[in-house]
Amino acid sequence: MLALNGSVIARYLCVCTASAALLVGCGGDTAGSASESGTSEGTSEGSDSETGGETTDADTTTAGPDSESDSETTTGEPTTGEPTTGDPTTGEPTTGEPTTGEPTTGEPTTGEPTTGEPTTGDPSDSDSDTDTGGSMDGVAGCYADKFSNDMPLADYDQFDPIVGSHCVGTNHQDIIDVERVVFLGDSVTVGTPPTPAGDFYRSRMADSLAAKFGIQAPTNLWKQVNPLEGKGLIKDSGAFSNCSEWGARTDDFVAQIDECFNGPELDKTLVIITMGGNDLARWAKDATNNNKPIDEIMVDVEAAYQLMADAIDFLTDPMNFPNGSYVIFANVYEYTDRTGDLGSCTAAQFQDLTGEWPEGMPVINAFNEMLMELAVTSGTDMVFMSEEFCGHGFYHDDPVNVCYADGNNNWFDLTCIHPTPGGHDNLAGMFTMVVEE
Repeated sequence: MLALNGSVIARYLCVCTASAALLVGCGGDTAGSASESGTSEGTSEGSDSETGGETTDADTTTAGPDSESDSETTTGEPTTGEPTTGDPTTGEPTTGEPTTGEPTTGEPTTGEPTTGEPTTGDPSDSDSDTDTGGSMDGVAGCYADKFSNDMPLADYDQFDPIVGSHCVGTNHQDIIDVERVVFLGDSVTVGTPPTPAGDFYRSRMADSLAAKFGIQAPTNLWKQVNPLEGKGLIKDSGAFSNCSEWGARTDDFVAQIDECFNGPELDKTLVIITMGGNDLARWAKDATNNNKPIDEIMVDVEAAYQLMADAIDFLTDPMNFPNGSYVIFANVYEYTDRTGDLGSCTAAQFQDLTGEWPEGMPVINAFNEMLMELAVTSGTDMVFMSEEFCGHGFYHDDPVNVCYADGNNNWFDLTCIHPTPGGHDNLAGMFTMVVEE
């Protein structure tokens, strides 16, 4: 086994991208194998049990989560267009964002969509769920038994999204005939030890997507992590590519897109993303360590949203994907179960995440609302990683917690911000259900 020096260990503890370092655990799991949730209430919750997966892949993985350095490195802009503005920089590690509810585990039961055109319309106008293929009560209906007036759910329904009948994400695209799959984002997507490589959500999804669309599956080497680079061991294998990286923030989209797309993409492409967790971690540190005012933090939030919007604009541009593309991204989660207690996980202190930041909960909601608006206006899909992971963080066993449910397990590993195997299993299930419906 490869020995890890101090800098690598520090990087391991700081890794988290996609869903948020701070309040965000670094990866969200929602729909995995066994479902705990009652579908009658509109929320689908994945199983609390953590499944084993392809443990043989994991034995060769030696690296830990991504840490983000304070220095910024300039990366090139993609040759097929500029998805983001400015030069990307590497950010600070993100912590994962817990979401509430556990969706079902394993392969979703819904069939393959019949058309490739995104659906339209307001699900709330429908007399039945079958009219739109989604929840007629919107996101609020899916999470009616979670959250409270004191700790409210993000106001997603103001944007009239079409919500999937599974209640773990939107349903704006009918995803068919996929020829290539590309993963972008942070450490949640790259994957981090101690979770075995075969249990990473991208590894699980690659196998199931290859079978579903009849495309070439990646090798086991593709599922491994290079701990010295904080990236996958190899970028391309079969019909799959992975350009995600430990510690990535929204300002790293330019470099990742440039790496994975070198010109007009002729294959019909599905892009899967977890991003924003490391941005959230930076905002949390600015607030708790540097006393940065909320109004100034919100300026940074809006900038991160614009970088995300620029990336989605590139990834959905028919000039870049003449035969079509689909995009699914996760919103941002956090590991404190909406308490804002950054010290609820002991190892968070090694990532400079300490103190209390309850004021950060509205910041998370605001950013996730921006991401929902982006999903609606761009016709892409968002999975509710934040909501599904709430109740599976480090207050999961506190009955006073807003997202508490009897029997909930912790989906965040010893790094505080990354998913356990069970968390990855549930996150894979969430993404898969959105693909299937």
